[in-house]
Amino acid sequence: MVKQAVRAAFVLALFIAMVLGGTAEICAADDTHDVARLPMVFADKVTGPRLAALKTAFEKQAEAWEAGCQSPEKLRQAFNTASDAWAQMEMFRAGPLSRQSRQERIFYWPDPRNAISRGLKTLLSGSGEEGLKPEEIAGASVAVQGLPALERLLYGDRGSVDENATLTARQCAVGTAIARNLRTIATNALAEWTAPETGDLEKIKAASAKPDKAKEAATAVLGDIATGIRLVEDRKMPPLYGGKGVVPNPKSAESWRSKRSERDIALNVDALTAALKVVEPFAPEAAAAANEKLADAAAALAGPPDPNRAVTIIAAINNAKYYVIDVLPGELGLTLGFNSMDGD
Repeated sequence: MVKQAVRAAFVLALFIAMVLGGTAEICAADDTHDVARLPMVFADKVTGPRLAALKTAFEKQAEAWEAGCQSPEKLRQAFNTASDAWAQMEMFRAGPLSRQSRQERIFYWPDPRNAISRGLKTLLSGSGEEGLKPEEIAGASVAVQGLPALERLLYGDRGSVDENATLTARQCAVGTAIARNLRTIATNALAEWTAPETGDLEKIKAASAKPDKAKEAATAVLGDIATGIRLVEDRKMPPLYGGKGVVPNPKSAESWRSKRSERDIALNVDALTAALKVVEPFAPEAAAAANEKLADAAAALAGPPDPNRAVTIIAAINNAKYYVIDVLPGELGLTLGFNSMDGD
């Protein structure tokens, strides 16, 4: 009887140990998907790499202009590479891009009053290097500091330019000054992101150790994704596809002169998809559902012309927005607050 009791006690103890061990493993697995870890994972996999890629692309663009303007085609290639990098980055606005008007300086749009063309005309009226010192460009109107101004130089104000035509000396000087300005903006943004102790990355690391701060940082991540998808739906798509009470007007779309309007949206969708894949381990159902809808949008954007194409894209983005704004916050245990698209 004693032996049986001992054996039974041993079996029970072993069973309890296995259960507790399994529970510990489950808890450890759950800890890896704790929403407090999301900001750091997002910084490492999304924001940081894209910010570094933006700096690299802007550096190469500046170098292309500094090499001379004998080949506008090479300048256009550098411009398109830089524009691709921006389209992959612009969805994620928290951090250094939200400071010193960097977003607007890189890409001033929409431009309902044609401030870019007017500002560029003023710059081009000068001679030599007049008004083109780094501090002068950095202090000029945001409308003439970024990619849309370069687009007009390279593709013409009306989007029709002789591809073999060369730039004037003043156009070359203005373009070089703007490209250098963009390089400086991206360089400074990345420096702020990576700065020891005071940088955005260090602040995110510190916040991850404090539950309240970690939750705030995770909410900022969610806010970036929500703002990005609303930017695509509310501002970028209507000029191309129309919508409720909106007649399409392709020449009010971003980057229409360089024929990049749909490409920019496709790259935005790709960036949002990548961001939601990072979020997926923390909120599997909502993030996967949103990405399923974004995949529909991406397929339609990449597909051939079709009578229902615009409707498909509009519906897919709208459905993805529903999962991001109405479902994802609850699954993450967060509250989505005011963002920069509210009230627009």
